[in-house]
Amino acid sequence: MKTKRRSLSFLTALMLVFSLFALVPEGAFRAQALSGSGTQSDPYVVATYDELRERFSAVGEKWIKLGSDIVSKDHNNLPILAFLFSFN
Repeated sequence: MKTKRRSLSFLTALMLVFSLFALVPEGAFRAQALSGSGTQSDPYVVATYDELRERFSAVGEKWIKLGSDIVSKDHNNLPILAFLFSFN
């Protein structure tokens, strides 16, 4: 009975650990290829649609510089409702 209970406890704990991976945001383990630190003197340089989407989801009070033209034909458009910051 103890062995069965211990095995069930281990299996439950293992399932809980694996369920935590569902809470990790997309791209959390991906290496950040963005240059810059997000300050006015050293803004993030965004060159692709994915980088732009990633930065807008966690922008806060950061500075972003557009590194190249971004085309989003194959993606859902990124809604930019209002700018409370400078976009260059």
